[in-house]
Amino acid sequence: MDLISGGRAGWNVVATGDGGTAGNFGLDEHFDYPTRYGRALEHVRVAQGLWDSYEDDAFPRTGAGGVLRPHPPARLNHVGEYFSVVGPLTCSVRRRASR
Repeated sequence: MDLISGGRAGWNVVATGDGGTAGNFGLDEHFDYPTRYGRALEHVRVAQGLWDSYEDDAFPRTGAGGVLRPHPPARLNHVGEYFSVVGPLTCSVRRRASR
């Protein structure tokens, strides 16, 4: 998305309290406000950690568009209040360097 949007993609993270959608997540009712937003924040941090599993130059391109062997990805090893994720991300990601 970053590459396609030229660095202008966004992610709107919503931790709804709408009881009607709780069943979509296997719940009878949603968690309280602090729990919902705590889980949402941890989820975003895990996603960012997974995206950063690879160095920005992990997939250098060569002449005719060939891809060289990637650098070994880093394990996330996240253990939090709501999620436990070893990582790394299981697909290659090409990110633009921060401006």
